Amino acid sequence: MNFLPDSAVERPPLLLVEDDPWMRAVVFDILSEFWDVTTARDGAEALRILEEFMPVAVVSDLIMPGIDGLMLCERIRADARLAHLPVMLLSANDAGDLRASALATVDEFLVKPVHHAELVVRLRKLAARNPLHPPKPLVQPPPSAGSSASRTSIPPVSGGPVHHRAFQQRVEAAIHAALADALYTVDDLARDLGVSPRQLRRRLLDLGPLGPKAYIRQVRLEAARQALEVGTFRSVAEVAASVGMTPAYFSRAYRAWTGSAPSRRGEAEAPPEPDQATLTSVCSD
Repeated sequence: MNFLPDSAVERPPLLLVEDDPWMRAVVFDILSEFWDVTTARDGAEALRILEEFMPVAVVSDLIMPGIDGLMLCERIRADARLAHLPVMLLSANDAGDLRASALATVDEFLVKPVHHAELVVRLRKLAARNPLHPPKPLVQPPPSAGSSASRTSIPPVSGGPVHHRAFQQRVEAAIHAALADALYTVDDLARDLGVSPRQLRRRLLDLGPLGPKAYIRQVRLEAARQALEVGTFRSVAEVAASVGMTPAYFSRAYRAWTGSAPSRRGEAEAPPEPDQATLTSVCSD
């Protein structure tokens, strides 16, 4: 089976603004299938990015330190160069007065948790309102082949039923067995575990906020982080291949997850430990 390289897949540019690393990684995972996502950690960084970058739309968290989502939208509307940009706000607060106030400024307001399909459909319609970017078919980026990597794990379930912890261990073992296989899908994982994709999704969401696709990606990224810290491979490109990702996609995903670009130990500051404190309001894949 032949695939175009990651860089050859044309996807509309999108700006995602989210201060929480975990939430940023989850939303990035959903949106990067269809858009070329650039991330910002707060409203101030988003405004700096927008000085040189023109996305089809902006997706922002509402509550952020400094310049929050509403303030960001007001700054965008006040800038003649940016005023046309559609803006979507995501918030865990569904108070009616807050929604009404936000919709006076922004184009779309979604309450978390947001379902994967709903987020994509609403954002697709929102981006179509951008007069400078006529809508194009959404294209899912193709995978690429790779090799093997050492094992790591995401935080284990604590305090839950024993069968939940046992299932998590089985899930991670299956993913690690196919870590370098970029063609490894949710269907493959479900088959390896002897459950249906629907059952797999339900059981993973019993464990935490990540659905099957996001869980596979999370395990890949954590394995890559360990490889970078240990210096297992000679280059970042080899690390990306070892976890079944193209270098371009790996760099975007890793930066969205940790807030810094991937680098081997000794080449730059060690990658920061991702913050996993805020897990209550997330998007499911």
